[in-house]
Amino acid sequence: MSLPLVSILIPAYNAERWIKDALCSALAQTYPNCEIIVVDDGSRDNTLALARQIAGEFPEKIHVTSQKNAGAAAARNHALQLSRGEFIQYLDADDLLATGKIALQVQILSQHPPLTLAMGMWGRFIEHPEQTTWAENEAVYHAQTGIEFLQLKLETHSMIQPGAWLTPRILCERAGPWDERLSLNDDGEYFTRVALCAQRLIGTPDARAHYRSDITTSLSRRRTARALRSLYSSEKLTISHLLAADASPRSRSAAILGWRRLACELYPEEPKLALAAQQAARALGAEDDTPIGAPNWVGQVARLIGWRNARRLQFLRNRFG
Repeated sequence: MSLPLVSILIPAYNAERWIKDALCSALAQTYPNCEIIVVDDGSRDNTLALARQIAGEFPEKIHVTSQKNAGAAAARNHALQLSRGEFIQYLDADDLLATGKIALQVQILSQHPPLTLAMGMWGRFIEHPEQTTWAENEAVYHAQTGIEFLQLKLETHSMIQPGAWLTPRILCERAGPWDERLSLNDDGEYFTRVALCAQRLIGTPDARAHYRSDITTSLSRRRTARALRSLYSSEKLTISHLLAADASPRSRSAAILGWRRLACELYPEEPKLALAAQQAARALGAEDDTPIGAPNWVGQVARLIGWRNARRLQFLRNRFG
């Protein structure tokens, strides 16, 4: 009996510093039946040339293509359309997979129904993956259903990094494509839909993905107006997906917490969006829509000068040290 094919999909934009490491981690997988698809999203550096050079050494494993710059979500959709795998592994061009990650998750998923979604362990590193700090206490690891995953995500502001998932293709098809209108947190919105399509979520903590952090050019670090609008839109969609699937008191309470935390995240750069988040919390029945989620010292200062002034102070501190 042949092993199911796993498609490793890598969107890449101006990633010449990291694309080789990402591809090497994909090639080093102990699971033997993988295809690797790189979609260069109109890079202006040597990303495409480097990817093609490596693909030339492994033509049976790696396929490289390019597109006009359209964003990471569009590149992932392009890669998914080209892929043939029964399972889908997303991998950003600056991240890494532990060598046994895919093998372990395929083995576990083979023991469960087809609509099971595997979530592995993820951790942050800066330069050296052996120094990864693992996010072992994320509350969402305990979720067994998509609804529970979203409740815990909104209640605790925890997450699963995209590379940590292994997704049956059937779930990708049911969830629909990545939302190409989004930039920041497009993965959070996408895997919201994937998780809700799954019959069961299963934790695979020994299957690990390394998340490269502290990159000033990364999407997750951007605080542009466009990025913050994307953050607002993605969270709005996430909350609407949850409430459409489950309108229980717990889900409404989790949604309120999500809106309140988002208001804090958006202020002071986007005060209108912060206000819209507060109003959304109030519309769901929030008795207290004061934003939450800032560092402890901000909360202490807020009691003296108000939360808006405290957030302005935090913003200036982050910008100017």
